[in-house]
Amino acid sequence: MKNKKLLVLSLFGVLALTSCGKTPSEVPSESGSEKEPPVSSEQVPPSSEEPVGPKLAQGLKNFTASSGEERAEILYQLEKYTIDNFLGGIPMYDDGSSVLYSQRLEIPSDVYIPNYGFGVSEGTILAPMTAEQEPTEAWRSYYHTWTSNDPGLINYWDGRDSVTSNLWGLITSSYYGNEFNDDKTGYQWYNSLAKELPIALNADGNGMATKWRVKVKTTADTPELVYHTLSEDKVVKGSKAFNGRAVVLEDYLTPFKTMINHELFRATDLGSETSGFVGVKDYLKANPTTRDWKTVGIQLNEAEGSIDFEFNTKKTQFYAMYNLSSGLFSPIPQDFIELLDGLKLDDENLPGAQRYGKQGLGSEGLLSLGMYTLESWVPDQAIVFKKNPVYFEKDRAHFEGYKYAIIKGGAEIAYQEYKAGKLDSVGVPSKYLKEEMDNPERRNTLGNTVWKLQVNSTDKARWLELFGPNGSVYPHAKEEDYWELKPVLSNHNFLEGMYYAIDRAELAEQQGANPAQAFLSDSYMVDPESGLVWRASEEGKRVIAERIPEKFGFSKSLAGSYFKAAMEELVAEKKYVRGTAEKPTEITLKLIYQTQNQVDTEGVTLKGYLEKTFNEAVQGFKLTIDAYATSDFMDAYNGPMRGEFDLSFGSISGNPLDPIAFMDTVCSDNRSGFTLSWGPDTNVVHPTQPLEFQGELYSYDALLAAAISGAAIKDGVEVPNITFGKVEADAELAADGTVTVRASGTYYNGAPEEIQVELDCVEFWYYGADGEGFETKEEALAFLSKDPGARYYADNGGAITGEIVEGENPSGVKLEITFAEDGTWSMVITGLTANLHEEYEIDYYFTVTFSGAASSFEGYKVFTGPVAK
Repeated sequence: MKNKKLLVLSLFGVLALTSCGKTPSEVPSESGSEKEPPVSSEQVPPSSEEPVGPKLAQGLKNFTASSGEERAEILYQLEKYTIDNFLGGIPMYDDGSSVLYSQRLEIPSDVYIPNYGFGVSEGTILAPMTAEQEPTEAWRSYYHTWTSNDPGLINYWDGRDSVTSNLWGLITSSYYGNEFNDDKTGYQWYNSLAKELPIALNADGNGMATKWRVKVKTTADTPELVYHTLSEDKVVKGSKAFNGRAVVLEDYLTPFKTMINHELFRATDLGSETSGFVGVKDYLKANPTTRDWKTVGIQLNEAEGSIDFEFNTKKTQFYAMYNLSSGLFSPIPQDFIELLDGLKLDDENLPGAQRYGKQGLGSEGLLSLGMYTLESWVPDQAIVFKKNPVYFEKDRAHFEGYKYAIIKGGAEIAYQEYKAGKLDSVGVPSKYLKEEMDNPERRNTLGNTVWKLQVNSTDKARWLELFGPNGSVYPHAKEEDYWELKPVLSNHNFLEGMYYAIDRAELAEQQGANPAQAFLSDSYMVDPESGLVWRASEEGKRVIAERIPEKFGFSKSLAGSYFKAAMEELVAEKKYVRGTAEKPTEITLKLIYQTQNQVDTEGVTLKGYLEKTFNEAVQGFKLTIDAYATSDFMDAYNGPMRGEFDLSFGSISGNPLDPIAFMDTVCSDNRSGFTLSWGPDTNVVHPTQPLEFQGELYSYDALLAAAISGAAIKDGVEVPNITFGKVEADAELAADGTVTVRASGTYYNGAPEEIQVELDCVEFWYYGADGEGFETKEEALAFLSKDPGARYYADNGGAITGEIVEGENPSGVKLEITFAEDGTWSMVITGLTANLHEEYEIDYYFTVTFSGAASSFEGYKVFTGPVAK
């Protein structure tokens, strides 16, 4: 029998790189009071007792069309819960900084605009560098910047770091772009590759829709829209022929198929429940030999000159535009990918999708449809881009080119290079902040992401659920590979102690950054169309109102009180034995950094905060923070993603204009693929601190899902809209050799009157006694000749009918489906010929709609039927 698998900055999440709980209702005064905080170390355990007061939410909830005020309240609930339960780690500082810009550079604005900056890319180079500053004459008027790591790959389809994202942005275009408004006090959107704003195809009364059409430009209507390359056909023979190649409609589908068919890293984003497209998740799970692109909500429409999208969740026009504004979707010819497929290289055997943009191929390994074209790439020295002379919006490219110097020594060396006139911009290292304070070249930026101390606060049972042999996130088959958990980290009071022990103002000053004590940075906007920054909103301020915002959450006395309470609990629970002053019980926590320079600077400071505060407050114990750097800077994220860590420095950035959607990065089911801190189950209603909205109580996942797409809620938690686990099917043989199939199951476990379920199609597979449907291809084709949509599968001899829809089908098959008020469904199929076959598999595909939100579901059932003699 065949193996059947069931059929979901940048806008998308990025692992940020260093190169470029219960809050007490009363906070002790800062007079040195040793008042004990409330003692409650439970990590959101399941509770059988319903909280007193507001009732647990029930039924179908959809807040996607809520008012701005309501969505701000939802975001408040989500972010506060995230901080109080350390779901996203312990915030420290953001990546905003003091930056120096060369006097040879004229910048449009002195005011930093969130998510836009100063408009540096729209600046003007006033004078070339000298020969000493830049030996290559052709590059002296290029914009010179730096990065600490050579990514080795300019392919954001398969990339996950911010360096690759930045380089990718130089050579790609997007459907929609940003530009300064007239007075340069903000920015506005404009059509780039798209001819107009997205067109809703199934809008509801609120103007929200899942289906959107984007009419796009091609060379036929925009003659200057062509690809560019500086290839000389030395490595990739035939690549030079793509210079000036026309952009055709089919090219718009290539990036999507490339990512999804080859299961590149960004394919998961395309299936996201929040910003992704219908059918992607199932397509990725399906057998590559049988899956059908028609099931994916990304389709070309030649008649309209468009690419039509169907999102997993309803969008307003603004968010449809925003979710489609990514350089990931920049068109590319399929035959260029195939050209890379055919390369014969001694050192590798990769498909073209993964070979695209590899360092060894240089400018011949990619094409430009952006402002700049890859010109030179010297490994670990420099990556250089030249202005694209045929760029279709050439007036938007202000520099002659970009040069990225690879500076392994980090910010200190980069600063010295800037002072020597070899760079046009650089962040100010902390040791030079005072002397640069009055420098007219200095500007302060706002942060795009908040750097956190990521924490592993799981206990053994929870860790096994996530990372054990059958772990839902990253299974570990061998017990010897299990991480040695530290009980202190699963104690809530200990985590609170760490939060308050960090002097964020001092730490941020040392890093040349801005202190941050919340999860979301200053770049996030609760109302992007009006430009309202979340951190400046009343709800955004309320998130941290009880966490000593005037001192950025720092209180050594409060931290000490939490540490003392934590160890008293842990001793009482027999998880630790208290030592003596002469021989204290030692507790060592490992802390992962990306570079040794971080360990030697920030690591030393943070180690001091935590060790000194704990060891001065707690008797009979000694805390040691063992900070170390991974051999490769990207490896620092492997520990958190695999549950193999105690503490780790790290952050996720992305989706700044849709902060509610971004909050899925802390869900404990890792639905975003970017969860870094682990602890309580986010789909359990907290027994003492549930999320509350409109007088009802929710789990984190339930309120988030209701706000993003709508959700079925039972007792405050998110539940599947359709459950196919109870499917039953059987067959009855008629005298004429036809079979009747009856199937039934549960489609929703509550409020059936509020839900609509539509059967999209049913398919029927046949198998023989030996696992094969037919002995010969001819027999299969003859058997299925009545059904023009039938298909034969040579790999196992199986065959499948064409789609079976409700009512009468061309093949003579009839289908009836009924949804009962008790939440069950039943299905009857008649007219299927059963001769010669013992086993049948029924596949069913449904669309479920409630409160204006639609989701797709499917399932299958294999059963044994009688054989006609």
